[in-house]
Amino acid sequence: MGNFARSPKSGTKPAIPLQAFFTYAADEIDKGQTPDPAGVAGPIPLNMPRREVHKRLRTAKEYIDLAIEHEKADRPLSAEHALHQVLPELVTDADGTQEEAARLARTVLAGGTAASGLGLATRLVTPTKPRAWGD
Repeated sequence: MGNFARSPKSGTKPAIPLQAFFTYAADEIDKGQTPDPAGVAGPIPLNMPRREVHKRLRTAKEYIDLAIEHEKADRPLSAEHALHQVLPELVTDADGTQEEAARLARTVLAGGTAASGLGLATRLVTPTKPRAWGD
């Protein structure tokens, strides 16, 4: 399954540790600056405001969460696309358009609803009679 294949040594998928990393990093940066682990200098400087760093870490975690959801739903291309948003240098982008179209079609055919591009909910089209009275 592309970049989501299980690691031969650990058996885990790479998105699970990434999810833990980005969750921890966002939580820690939200608490304040990171002190120097050697204790010889002040806090580790950031190259941008701390709020922006926190926002970016949270966004990365949300993409990882989305990738995991797609993987669980057996949509590996959509999962790779979400993971690519976080690690574009490491994960090739994948086009999940056909996967998503198939999922929406299955939902509608099963009698569910699907959000259209206009933000409307649509149901499976049923034939209507051309007039409102009798047969």
